[in-house]
Amino acid sequence: MIAIPLYSKSCSDFSTNGLCLIQPIECTVEETANGLYELTMELPIEEDGRFSLVQPGAIVKVPTPARESPLYELEAVTQQVTTTTVTRRIYRVNVSRARLRQKASSSGKTLSKHKKGVEVTLLDGSGSTWWKVSILKGGATGYMLASDLRYSRTVTDRITKTRPVTQNGIEVQVARDQLFRIYSVETDTEQGTLTARALHIFYDLRFDFLNATYAPQNVAANTAANFCFQNLRYAPEHSLYTQGMTPPVSGEYSWKNFTEILLDPDEGIVGQARGQLFRDNFDIYLMSDEARDMGVTVRRGKNLLGVTVTTDDSEVVTRIQPCGKNADTNGNLWLNDRSDCIDSPKIDDYPVIRSQKIDYDVTFNSKEATDASKNTYHTKQEAWNALRAAAQADFDAGCDEPSYGMEVDFVLLENTAEYQDYARLQAVHLFDTVTVIDELIGLTAKLRVTAYTWNVLSEQYESVTLGDIQDMRQTTYSFNLAGGSVSGDKLQHGTGSTGTSDLANGAVTTDKLAAGAVTTAKLSDAALSAPWPVGSVYTNTGATPTMPGTWSSIGTATIGGVSVTYWQRTA
Repeated sequence: MIAIPLYSKSCSDFSTNGLCLIQPIECTVEETANGLYELTMELPIEEDGRFSLVQPGAIVKVPTPARESPLYELEAVTQQVTTTTVTRRIYRVNVSRARLRQKASSSGKTLSKHKKGVEVTLLDGSGSTWWKVSILKGGATGYMLASDLRYSRTVTDRITKTRPVTQNGIEVQVARDQLFRIYSVETDTEQGTLTARALHIFYDLRFDFLNATYAPQNVAANTAANFCFQNLRYAPEHSLYTQGMTPPVSGEYSWKNFTEILLDPDEGIVGQARGQLFRDNFDIYLMSDEARDMGVTVRRGKNLLGVTVTTDDSEVVTRIQPCGKNADTNGNLWLNDRSDCIDSPKIDDYPVIRSQKIDYDVTFNSKEATDASKNTYHTKQEAWNALRAAAQADFDAGCDEPSYGMEVDFVLLENTAEYQDYARLQAVHLFDTVTVIDELIGLTAKLRVTAYTWNVLSEQYESVTLGDIQDMRQTTYSFNLAGGSVSGDKLQHGTGSTGTSDLANGAVTTDKLAAGAVTTAKLSDAALSAPWPVGSVYTNTGATPTMPGTWSSIGTATIGGVSVTYWQRTA
């Protein structure tokens, strides 16, 4: 049974066993992308009385899924390049015990202590006394005294925006120690158990509020986040990194706590900027949403248990009647005084027109000068143009396309005995991309890890939620479709989507995800680029398919008065 250190609410040294070691009978961590990060544990009530020390405010330290620090990849982000080569300096601890602290100060909290000879990677050596480093094995980051370190060697890392190809400056592990503060304790004397719930130490910031009036409008996300963080009422113990987060955000943040400023579902900075929030003990990273593929594959016959794919067009809109505000009349502003609508180029793909009035933040005011930053326009023509652009943006975002839903049931290979020797090569973390392959239904999809449940006691995932489809190819057999029910040109051309030549006649081409299933996302530039798997079936009017591989005719049929040929890839 694993023992977990329990610390007092005011602890400043997390390198010890703290108040005591507790031994829960159940302990899990759940984290959702840009959402809740929570621990739940159950302990027996025993005569030694250790359970009585488990109180709200106390802190526990447990191994939890945590990728290496994003600081490893900031060179690629800040240089705005696809691939970059980084030279890193490796140092060894040169004293009997070196402290890894949460900030560059002897008053900073001690995260861990490390013996002489332990190797660290230098992340920031600009300080004369304290250096930002990362422990080579596992990637825990913090500050060490420069005088406690001695140069060992230089390594080269090649970093891409999609996958760290070489990582000589770090040994990737699935889990690292993270701190959680207990907020709820429930004692059941009848069952003889105590249940405690704790939030990641990041949530200490929910008690620290912006001590200023601040309502940015279309301000870069990193600028807004840094202003709020630097003007909190109390000096935070955390560190904030916002490199690459430049999309504009707007909101009323005056006197709000920092977690609300970041994660509010309506005005939160992370959601508006479509970024990624990484929480690593006292470090907070706001990063741009870049795909990260570590090569983990889920495949039928290997670790895929089942896939359910659904298509839903109930919320499709193909005609928008945009509406703004007319400040001159205190009424609505319609295109050409309500005589005009904006149609989707896909309007004929559906048996009926899917029309909807949509209100946009566009105001016509002849008494004021045009101010596009406030969506206020002096002339009706300018306001109409803004309404048209807003409606087109909704079409570009896919409101005129059905939604795709997918549920994947699979086993992570690092949880199986035969893969333990190289489990870290199959490590997957939040936001990572996983490739799902099911030859039986002709499906290849790339999905993101959007949530997980982690068993602390076994140090394994209990479940991993995949969503946010990035690249999908599915073979849909045309004899299962009504004639013309699914068109070959549902994907938009000129926007990085796949052209019709990449799809079988009648292939499913939608690129959104069903509400409540997985989050929405567009197909990537690489969509449909992989070869068709053996066994795929393709239909056309007779010509041999030009896709890679060997294709054999397996029959013909007449659909809607048109004679088609069925082809199957045999090699």
